[in-house]
Amino acid sequence: MNTYANLETDEFYLIREKENSEVTLIQTLMETDHCIFILQRGDDEKSFWKRKSDPLFQVIDKLTEEQADEYEELWDNEQTTFFEN
Repeated sequence: MNTYANLETDEFYLIREKENSEVTLIQTLMETDHCIFILQRGDDEKSFWKRKSDPLFQVIDKLTEEQADEYEELWDNEQTTFFEN
């Protein structure tokens, strides 16, 4: 079973937190002995702490910083188009 302890600090991941949840892009910002601080990217951007022992249904992929930047650029372009119309 995956947990948040499987994630490395200062990395980008595509995850599915629960079996039927949406795929989410997260960035791991820092960790303590028992917790990890996460930034969830996208339209619902938020940051939060998770216990390292908390279950994580699936780690789908680890993204490079370039891939995460690409995503941000796509998201920024989509938002610009939305507000221009």
